[in-house]
Formats: sequence, structure tokens, C-alpha cells
Amino acid sequence: MAKNVDLPLLDMSKAPNPSRITLHTRQNVLVQAVKFAGFSLNTIMMVIKAH
Repeated sequence: MAKNVDLPLLDMSKAPNPSRITLHTRQNVLVQAVKFAGFSLNTIMMVIKAH
């Protein structure tokens, strides 16, 4: 089967670009640590409630 390499798999040309603040929060290690801790705590609480 021949592949057609002329067609894009996903057209991202019209997708909005993230703002400077959004990029900063995504790359901030402190923000990521807080989100990770919150997600982990949420998962632990879900497991505790299920047992």
C-alpha cells in the first residue's frame, strides 16, 4: 500500500498559540510540583475511599 506523504496528518496551522503566561506556568517547576502533589493526593484519597 502506497503512502501519500503530501497530506498532513493533523492541520495545526489554525490552532491558537498559548500566551506568555500560559507557557510560563507550564514550564515553571514550582507550579508543576504543586500540581503533581495535588494529583497524587487526589489519587491516594480515591484509593483510600475505595477500600
